[in-house]
Amino acid sequence: MKRKFTKLIPAVLAAAMIMSASPAYADTKPAASAFSDVGSSAWYHDAVYWAADKGITAGTTKTTFSPMKSCTRGEIVSFLWRYEGSPKTSLAGNPFKDVTDQYYAEAVMWAKNNKITAGTSENTFSGERTIDRKEAITLLWRLE
Repeated sequence: MKRKFTKLIPAVLAAAMIMSASPAYADTKPAASAFSDVGSSAWYHDAVYWAADKGITAGTTKTTFSPMKSCTRGEIVSFLWRYEGSPKTSLAGNPFKDVTDQYYAEAVMWAKNNKITAGTSENTFSGERTIDRKEAITLLWRLE
């Protein structure tokens, strides 16, 4: 039975297409008007604040979200992992030589263990590379 992602899909798609979050602020929840660069009439306003309220993303600083900044593969996998409750996983058997102690390492291992990502090659994940739409949609599809 497929899960329904009525709020997740718009939020993550918005994030994948135009937004970014800094891991430095991942554990803080912004106030309702905390982001000076997310206007109340912006089409993505509700998605940004929903995701921030759930702890999925936070922003690039305490007062900005940077909605026009591209996301990396590591950021998107982190969004999905946080959406799933940040489940603990093991880095044992890590096939990715480019994933060691980055903020997204546990998220990548969770995604690998749950067949959400296979990486960009047999031994690389490319977490700092900007993600494109087709990659983001593929990760979302595999999340189900």
